[in-house]
Amino acid sequence: MINKKALRLLALLLFISVFGIGCASKGLYEWGDYELALYRFYDDPENLDEYVEALDEIVNESESADRVPPGMYAEYAYVLYVSGQSDMATTYFQREKEKWPESALFMDMMIENVNSAPKPDLTQSGEQSDREVESSTANAEPKEVR
Repeated sequence: MINKKALRLLALLLFISVFGIGCASKGLYEWGDYELALYRFYDDPENLDEYVEALDEIVNESESADRVPPGMYAEYAYVLYVSGQSDMATTYFQREKEKWPESALFMDMMIENVNSAPKPDLTQSGEQSDREVESSTANAEPKEVR
């Protein structure tokens, strides 16, 4: 026969397990399907438009929950820039700067680059050789850091 102490303990454990499940933390930020979207993009960089759409959905979901992860606006902005949407890229780099003030210096440089540099091509297959990297950086002028 079960004594009263054991019965109370069993009831308490049951109560904690049933009601404790609903108290689990969601986490500090809303990442959505970011990992899956990033994996799919790395697996097939030709699907840049699909990645842009996935990041747009993630940004919208995280904004509606007011839990935008650090760097999410910046990554979305960079992908917009690569896809030829420089004005939107500048907007999202600015949002990253406003949401995460510690990124201001880097975001200012990214905004300056968006406004002055040609668009990079992330969909190139293969890697650059060391010689190509050296020749592309040999004529580059260093920018002043403020």
